[in-house]
Amino acid sequence: MSNTPAPEAPKRRRLVVVLKALWEALTNNWGFKLLSLAMALVLWAALISQDEKLTREKVFTTATISEIGDQTIKRNGFIVVNDLTDQLNNVTMRVDVPQLKYEDASVSDYNLRIDLSRVHSAGPQELTVMFTNSTTYGNVSSVEPSTVHVEVEEYESSYRVPVQVNLTGELDSGWYHTVPKADPSIITVSGPKSLVESIVRAEVTLDLSTVKLREGTARTSLPFRLVDSEGNNVESALLEIASTESASGRVVVEQDLYPAKTIGLSDVGMVIGTPAEGYEVKAVTITPAQVTVAAQAAALEGLDVLYPDSTLDVSGLSSSVNKKIKIRVPSELVYLNPDSVTVAVEIGPVIATRSFPGIRIAVTSQSAGQRIVLSSYTADVMVQGAFLSLGGLRSSMLGLSCDVTGLGPGTYELPLNCTVNSPDGESFEIVMTPATVQVTISE
Repeated sequence: MSNTPAPEAPKRRRLVVVLKALWEALTNNWGFKLLSLAMALVLWAALISQDEKLTREKVFTTATISEIGDQTIKRNGFIVVNDLTDQLNNVTMRVDVPQLKYEDASVSDYNLRIDLSRVHSAGPQELTVMFTNSTTYGNVSSVEPSTVHVEVEEYESSYRVPVQVNLTGELDSGWYHTVPKADPSIITVSGPKSLVESIVRAEVTLDLSTVKLREGTARTSLPFRLVDSEGNNVESALLEIASTESASGRVVVEQDLYPAKTIGLSDVGMVIGTPAEGYEVKAVTITPAQVTVAAQAAALEGLDVLYPDSTLDVSGLSSSVNKKIKIRVPSELVYLNPDSVTVAVEIGPVIATRSFPGIRIAVTSQSAGQRIVLSSYTADVMVQGAFLSLGGLRSSMLGLSCDVTGLGPGTYELPLNCTVNSPDGESFEIVMTPATVQVTISE
């Protein structure tokens, strides 16, 4: 048997030496100890972050809830009428997020929402806040509040709301405008039933003083307002105008503008016929004396007078008469105001004159014992009056006189007085030649 040691013995002795040296290094070198601990922690954190089963709670305090189904609820005949702004904002949401995605997770990853299409009746209701869990960003554990309170009304549409144009101000007197029309003239209004049913019309106000004056069609885009039966505004963000032209709350007001002027009416041929015998037409009066017309400038320039469309017959009349007569409208006119006038015809007796020469002059109020001498004892009398009355007048019906009441001796120039004893009491205008007479009084 050989005494040579086994080959493994030196190896064991070398391993013991190495391990001993390593132990002494670990137990005596604190810097190395700390480095080893740090490396261990990094390795542990890396292993933890890669493990999808390990999660960490993340809290969002300013989450926002969105609305879906807003068109579906209207198609179902309902609409939310309360303001949801406060309820849909600053919502608190808690989520268990995988460690690996903790920093990346945001509110939008969970799609917080309420579904309005789930509303199927009117009245107050609570809608559950819905969310979507994510295999990547984890699961929502809670949402506060978990429901949203909604007030629901029936959704209604009024398809024939008329648009009324109100006018203020005035155009210049030299212009005429046609009746303004709104385009569109009828609009559709949709919204909560209580509001829609209160609307009777839309109103737009056009200030004529702001319209640009030029011949042709003027178009003005103006805002309108919805009003109830008492003229009060009906306003709400929930009301919708279902028209491409007026969805912006405006309509176009159209009107045609024409130059205008005032002209007179001719009385030629207006009065026909002959009054009764002894009567004649004294005057013809047209009221108003002028009318306003409008037309295209070229046609208006040559128009200076208008004519009646009918006549007034005075045949056999012995008293005044009046009648409303239409004005003949030329085809080129687009406006005439007024379109008729009142024609007044004054009818009176024919006035004539008749002369009565050599009518004797009488002296009245002569005192006893007076002797009176006249420069002329007759005068010529011319009588003016109604032709029919003059025909029956006789010289014997005329009386000329001069009055000497209270006069003493002397010579005087006294006026002549004439009386007419007409059986029908007709009054006349008298002209005497001479008009005065010289009177000499003596005792």
